[in-house]
Amino acid sequence: MCKTNLIIVLIIAICSNCTNSNKTVQDKATSEDYKILNSTFYHLVKNVSDTSNREFGYSNFIKSFDKIPSKYILRTFLVNSLGYDSTLNENEVFNLSNGNIKVNQIELLNRKKIRLNTKYIINIGYRRIIPIKNFSERYKTDDFWRNEIISFSRIIYNGNKDKAFFKIEYIKCGSESFGKVVYVEKINGIWIIKKEKIIHYEIS
Repeated sequence: MCKTNLIIVLIIAICSNCTNSNKTVQDKATSEDYKILNSTFYHLVKNVSDTSNREFGYSNFIKSFDKIPSKYILRTFLVNSLGYDSTLNENEVFNLSNGNIKVNQIELLNRKKIRLNTKYIINIGYRRIIPIKNFSERYKTDDFWRNEIISFSRIIYNGNKDKAFFKIEYIKCGSESFGKVVYVEKINGIWIIKKEKIIHYEIS
């Protein structure tokens, strides 16, 4: 699929989710959720210390696989829901954002999972996403040891929907695995990472 068609798919996803923003109970990812994930995904799955030259956007890392050998395409398992994470708390977010975001306690404590349509996560470089229901599903594949396994928490916004935070968990067997609590802001229509805190895991 060419880059133009992929951008169209993302736009359709964003528009189709706009009607869900006024629902009392959110049951699937919103347009802003997809914008945040597409703008930050590429950077968050790379555990690097240098964050000075990051480029954010919704189509800057879309790649066409038509002429790319399969060995250069990284298979990435992605949990197809945004879940509750008990490690996210008001103090953590307050400190991460320097007090710039007021936490919605109802959303923070909401344990309901939100459906994530992984086909709308497309600004990801040379990766191919394989949706799974949970981390345990990765054991059903023969080659999961060589691939990334990623999950996102639900994204919590401020009242103006221009600041938010969430958590990502990244596992790669035989390599360093980690979690990140991430604080983002929407600037000139683009969601950018303002600050993040890395949590290291040891996976056998």
